[in-house]
Amino acid sequence: MKLFVFLALVAGAFALQECPENSHYESCGTACPLTCKNYKSPPKFCVLMCNPGCHCDSGYVKSDDGSCVLPEECSSNAPEQVCGVNEQFNSCGTDCPLTCDNYDNPPRVCNMMCRIGCECKEGFVRNRAGKCVKPEQCPQRAEQVCGENERYNGCGTACPLTCDNYDNPPKFCNFMCKIGCECEDGYVRSNDGRCVRPEQCPQRAEEKNCEDKPESGMCMAYMPMWYYDTESQTCKKFIYGGCQGNGNRYASKEECMKQCGVESQFSSDICDLPAETGRCFGYFQRYYFDKEAKQCKKFVFGGCGGNENNFKTLEECQGTCGNRAEQVCGVNEQFNGCGTDCPLTCDNYDNPPIFCNKMCRIGCECKKGFVRNRAGKCVKPEQCPQRAAALDRPDCDKAAETGVCRAFIPRFYYDQVAGMCKSFIYGGCGGNRNNFETEEECYNKCGALASSNPCDQEKKKGPCRAAFRKYFFNKETGKCELFYYGGCQGNDNRFNTQAECEAMCVH
Repeated sequence: MKLFVFLALVAGAFALQECPENSHYESCGTACPLTCKNYKSPPKFCVLMCNPGCHCDSGYVKSDDGSCVLPEECSSNAPEQVCGVNEQFNSCGTDCPLTCDNYDNPPRVCNMMCRIGCECKEGFVRNRAGKCVKPEQCPQRAEQVCGENERYNGCGTACPLTCDNYDNPPKFCNFMCKIGCECEDGYVRSNDGRCVRPEQCPQRAEEKNCEDKPESGMCMAYMPMWYYDTESQTCKKFIYGGCQGNGNRYASKEECMKQCGVESQFSSDICDLPAETGRCFGYFQRYYFDKEAKQCKKFVFGGCGGNENNFKTLEECQGTCGNRAEQVCGVNEQFNGCGTDCPLTCDNYDNPPIFCNKMCRIGCECKKGFVRNRAGKCVKPEQCPQRAAALDRPDCDKAAETGVCRAFIPRFYYDQVAGMCKSFIYGGCGGNRNNFETEEECYNKCGALASSNPCDQEKKKGPCRAAFRKYFFNKETGKCELFYYGGCQGNDNRFNTQAECEAMCVH
C-alpha cells in the first residue's frame, strides 16, 4: 500500500513531467546550467537556489533554442559581441567595476557574481556617460556636503546600522557599494533620517504578531528568516533586509513554530502523536490518526500550536497514516514515518552526503548498521561489492563535476585544454577525481607548478572580485606595472609598491 503526505503528492506530480530528448527532470536542479554560451568558461559561482524542471543530461548543454545538444553541436556562427572603445568582452567579469566615482577608493568587497559582457580594459574606468576613459580624464568631483554626525563614503555599506537594527545588526549583507553620506562611528540612522546615538532612539515595543504578512524592511541585507503563514499554518522562509519590518520574523523555524504554530517533529512518526487542540481558541474541524483504533477521527483544532497529526481532510489523513500498520518491510529493514531522503547506500556509505533536504520519506528504510545495495537489499557495508581502486593519477583529463549535492564548496580542477588549474564550485558529494582543495594540490597532481621565481610568473588577478592596487613585473616590457588584485589566490608576482617590485625584479 502506498503511503504519502501532501508534499509527496506534489513531488510525485512533478516527477511525471516529461522532458525533451537528452534531458531529465530534477526537483532541485542548478540555477546556473551549462549552455552553448558558457560551457567553455562555466560560472565560477552560483546561487544555491533549487531550480525544478528539465535539465540537460551529463555531457549536454542548453542551446539557444532550449534543446540539449553536445558542445560540438553548438552553433559556431553566433555573432561575437562587439565592445566599444577601450572595452573588452569578459564572460565572467566583476559585478563591481571601477568607475569615475570609485576608482580612487575601489570596493573593498564585492559579490562573486559573474557579469557577462563588455568591461573597461585595464587602466580605464567607466564614466557616468558609460564610456571607458583614463582616470585622469574623469571630471573633477564636487565635495558632497553631509549632515550633522555624517561623513561621505565612496563605497559605504548597503546595510547601515539603524534604530531598528543596531542591537541585532545584519549578519549578512550584499557587497554593493552605496555612494554618499553615512553615519559616523557610534551613530545610527533614525526613522526620520538623522544620525543619532543609540540611546537617543525611541523605545521599541517588542510585539510578536503571527498574523502579520512578512516584511523585508528598507535595508538591503540578505538574512534568511522565518515567518508564520496563517493560510498553511506552517512557518516559511523569507529574506529580511536587516532593518524595520514587523514582529512576524524569527531566526529559526523552531522558534517560529514555538511562538505561532505546530512545532515540526522530524524525528517522530507523526501518526503516533496524540490529537492536540493547540493554544488558540478558534474552531476548525480537523482529522487525526488514532494509533490505538488504527483509524482517522475528527477533532477540533484551535488554529495555532498543536502537532503534525493534524489533517484538513479525511483523505489526507488516511493517505498519510490510514494503513501504516499493514506496511511490511524486508530483511534488515524497518518502517519510518519520516525517514531521510538521502539514505546510505553501497555507493556513498564511506562518503555520505554532507547536505540533505528535510523532506520526509515515508516507508521502509535500512536498519542501523545496514546500507542499501544496487539490488535494493539492505546489507552490511562489508557485504557491498568491491569497488575498483582508483588510479593514482586523478581524472585530470575530465571536466569539472559539481556532483549531485547542493553545497557551495570552492575547489580546483585541471583544465586540460588551457593547461592550467581553475576554480569551480563542488556540491559536496559525487563528481569525479579532478577535484582538489587547493590550487597547489591540483598542479602537483595534474601539471607542473609555476616557476618559483615571482618575476617569471604571469600577472594573476585571482578569482575574487575586490580591487586592490598592486604591482607586477611585466617580462615583455621589463617594467613594474600597476594592476588590480581580486583579493584571493593569485601568485607571488604581486607587490604592494612599484619600488618593492623594482627592487625584486628590475636589475
